[in-house]
Parts: sequence; structure tokens; C-alpha cells
Amino acid sequence: MTEKDWEEYFYNRQKNDRPISKEQEQNIYEILLELGTSTEDNEKRVCLFQSFPVTPEGALAAKKHAGLKYVSNWNLYYAKEKYPYEF
Repeated sequence: MTEKDWEEYFYNRQKNDRPISKEQEQNIYEILLELGTSTEDNEKRVCLFQSFPVTPEGALAAKKHAGLKYVSNWNLYYAKEKYPYEF
């Protein structure tokens, strides 16, 4: 990764990595169900899905398969807890 990629990665860590409550999770599911199928709605859907903390194993598998840059926009909160030296 380039220096710019690393800067973006650490910016995303500060912005994205956080746990979410069951209530927040339910609210996101409700919003997802209300979205239509337009391109604009699809972009919103992607952003909402990225707000969910990915499982540590899923994050590690994706990183090993596609690289760290691939998972840089994901919520890696739990992955960082379990694998602190990977993320």
C-alpha cells in the first residue's frame, strides 16, 4: 500500500471502527428494508452494511484473500480486538 493508502486506512479506522448496539442494528435493518433498488439506494445500502462490525474471521479471510486495502472501509472493531496485529 502507498503512503496515501495508509493515511486513508488509518482515517477509516478512526471513522468506522465502533461497536453497535442491538437497537442500532435493528434500526439499520429497518432502513435497509425500506430502501428501493435504484443506484442511489444501492450506494446507501453499501454504506449501511459497512457500518456493521464484520466478524473477526470474515475480516481476516477477506484481508488474506484480497488485501488490507479491500477491507479498509469496513467496520473492523471486533477484528481488531481479536487480531490486533493484523488490523
